[in-house]
Amino acid sequence: MMVSMPLLVAECIAVGIAAGYLVAIFMLDINGTYYMANMVRWTRSRDIIMGLSKAFCFGILIVFISCHKGLTTREGAVGVDHVVQHHLPGGIPVILGS
Repeated sequence: MMVSMPLLVAECIAVGIAAGYLVAIFMLDINGTYYMANMVRWTRSRDIIMGLSKAFCFGILIVFISCHKGLTTREGAVGVDHVVQHHLPGGIPVILGS
């Protein structure tokens, strides 16, 4: 999870850049070279690092919350089902609040 979350965010960043490029060229009639030059000019490495580090922290939070809930379950598969349906959605505000 701590590896897959930053990889997922990196993929989302790449898709966002590609989608912005396509919108700029086909819908806004902006030159592609101009778009890429300004994207590189205004996107700092700290922006990418911040996004990847936040994804890593979210991955850690998800792992800790899931492991805690999973290790404290009782009653076997029924207990796991109960935790997934009732308690894990309560972890969503923790992740969104961080």
